[in-house]
Amino acid sequence: QALHDRLGLPTARELDDEDHELRTARGTPPYDGLREKAPELTDEQREMFAEVDIVVTLDLPFDIGGVAPNLKLVQGVGAGVGQLVSAGLADSGIRLVNAVGVSAVSISEFAVGRMLAFWKHFDAMGAAQARHEWESSYGREVAGTTATVLGLGAIGSNIAKRLQAFDVTVLATRRSWKPG
Repeated sequence: QALHDRLGLPTARELDDEDHELRTARGTPPYDGLREKAPELTDEQREMFAEVDIVVTLDLPFDIGGVAPNLKLVQGVGAGVGQLVSAGLADSGIRLVNAVGVSAVSISEFAVGRMLAFWKHFDAMGAAQARHEWESSYGREVAGTTATVLGLGAIGSNIAKRLQAFDVTVLATRRSWKPG
């Protein structure tokens, strides 16, 4: 934030100000009726967009080519970029790239952590501890079990890798087969 302020650069919130509901709706065509729900750009936002060549963002206004004539590249901050497609990037010749895999490690750690919490009854143990009671509840032993991972993209592959460290046999599916 300090660097943004020193250089006079816009923050992500200044450039994209859509709520989650609108963002989700913009991810799936048709986009009928959504333009009216999009926040109106301020004069300051219009000035910022008029100067940018590259944007790293979660949201963009509709018809971005008319608002950002110099824009050449949009870097989405996650794997999903459907809400950005609705901004008319292709029609304006603006390249769109995603950040697939950028959160794969942290999401897979969270997923495996939740699996362990379920298998080992962490919630029940935490509740008993809060009541100052000792109740034996060890859950199931994870080693030697089998888990199925649906999709071996960046997240699924990382989940499988972490489960194998617990001696879990992993069965997995993916859209296309390839060795390994």
